[in-house]
Amino acid sequence: MRLLPGALLLLVIATPSAAQDLSTEHFEIRSSGNRVPAKDVDVLLEALYGVWKAKLGPAAGAPGKLKVVFYFEPQAYAAEASLEFRYAVKEGTLHVLCDQEYVSSLAAGGALLYVSTVYPSIAARKDAPWLLAGLRVYFAGTQWSGGAVQIDSVKQPAPVMNLHALQWLLKKGEWWASEKAIAADPTEIERRRLLYDLESWAGWWVLFNAPGDGGNGRCAASVPDFLAALQAGKKTEEAFKAFQKSANIAGPQGVDKLAREYLQKQRLDTPDQETATSLSAETPHYSIAIEKGEKRKPTGENSGGIAKKAVNEPRFLEELKWKMELMYEKYHLAFRLQFQPHRKSKIRIYAEETRYLASGGPRGSIAYYDPRTKEMAGFLASADFDQLFNTLCHEGTHQFFDLGFPHYRYGDVPPWFSEGFAECMGSGEVRGKDLHVFTVKGIAETHLRMFKDTYRNTGLLGLDPLLKMDQTAFSFGGPANYARSWSFVHFLWNYPSVDSGHGDYSEVLIRMIDGFKAGKASDDVWRDAFQKNGKPLSLEKVDREWSAYTKRLHTRD
Repeated sequence: MRLLPGALLLLVIATPSAAQDLSTEHFEIRSSGNRVPAKDVDVLLEALYGVWKAKLGPAAGAPGKLKVVFYFEPQAYAAEASLEFRYAVKEGTLHVLCDQEYVSSLAAGGALLYVSTVYPSIAARKDAPWLLAGLRVYFAGTQWSGGAVQIDSVKQPAPVMNLHALQWLLKKGEWWASEKAIAADPTEIERRRLLYDLESWAGWWVLFNAPGDGGNGRCAASVPDFLAALQAGKKTEEAFKAFQKSANIAGPQGVDKLAREYLQKQRLDTPDQETATSLSAETPHYSIAIEKGEKRKPTGENSGGIAKKAVNEPRFLEELKWKMELMYEKYHLAFRLQFQPHRKSKIRIYAEETRYLASGGPRGSIAYYDPRTKEMAGFLASADFDQLFNTLCHEGTHQFFDLGFPHYRYGDVPPWFSEGFAECMGSGEVRGKDLHVFTVKGIAETHLRMFKDTYRNTGLLGLDPLLKMDQTAFSFGGPANYARSWSFVHFLWNYPSVDSGHGDYSEVLIRMIDGFKAGKASDDVWRDAFQKNGKPLSLEKVDREWSAYTKRLHTRD
């Protein structure tokens, strides 16, 4: 049996075996063990029920109580549902994995359970996928504090992050491009999941809140009538007549227009802050803090090439803000997350190596990810910012692994994949207004030079030893194993091209991501992923192609 993470132990309240099953006015609650997430979970659920009833309409005629089952082991939960979500509604029951975000899971999953119970025909409709997607994201931002549910406020972290992200995307014109692409091909929803879910959330936000917030929007009282009309089988445009008197909304286009107008009026951009010792900034998905260097001076020929001119922290902060947002889009696209993270990631940049090392930074590194605090930290040692940015892109991949892979913290993801994928995400290059990853730039240039100097004649070690290597052996091999892993993952994604993607074996990586997101064991992920056209791949053939491919790669200098 795996030990629960330390933070989760604080949430778990041991109860007598007889108390595994709880019953409240509106819920039947079961647990996979003799525990419940917290002693007030029954109060929390009833409070959430009151919010769903008020916002979505009364549960008149709903059969019986709502059923909720809690799980404390990923394996037990995975037997019932995919771990890609930490909650799932199946056959009238809400299944919840009890991690640190269980309140969000209860609020979002419970809202979907409530809708499927009170309005059972809505889930089967194909003409309004935004409806359930938006409700899921909307209620996922719920907070529970002081015995009260907190929702409907732009002062809460999740709404602020979502609104900020949408404003960012509006400036880039992504909203319009996404709508056009989805109208032409509905399958584009999955590829554009990040933006689609945010747009769907924005629709519900304005229905519940516009023109202000607090849940008292001019359309809020008409939401139950809208849902009832959909349940009765009316077309979406006809159901929207429920809002015509309150806001003159004739259909989804009206909500879309109202959402854009609302978003453009919000003043959410937080000015960068500066003190005597630090700089800080907020982007849609990151909180960034940078220490100022007290003794930074230009260095000469004896610097070992570390720095040739003074470090400009304000300029680095400006670059980091927009580049990390570009990178966030790449992460979300690569992992195809089916949920919106509702807390910003934190990045802390130290000015002095000693302070960076004291924070937990590995000696010889310039950035790392701490799975305990969920923060990235770096050391700004050089006026050449690219190296630190590329390394942060690597570490940010681990941050997304931790977010998207339920077994990641337990070490079930093989190191060649974890580190190789992260190295490929750190091998990025800005081209125009976009960031391209899985290229031969960034971190990749270091690896290619190593291959040129060392492995052109001696080979790559071989595929079988690399795939079987555990974390201890991988770490013992140092830079060579990182280089090998980068080259193999790069090969899988691009072969036979150099960096155009969608290669002959790219589906292997996609299936591995999907398998780990679902919480499958490493051996099962391997078996399912290393196939082509339904047949197992010949590793001997892949090994030969990988070796030949890597030998013909070259740096651009």
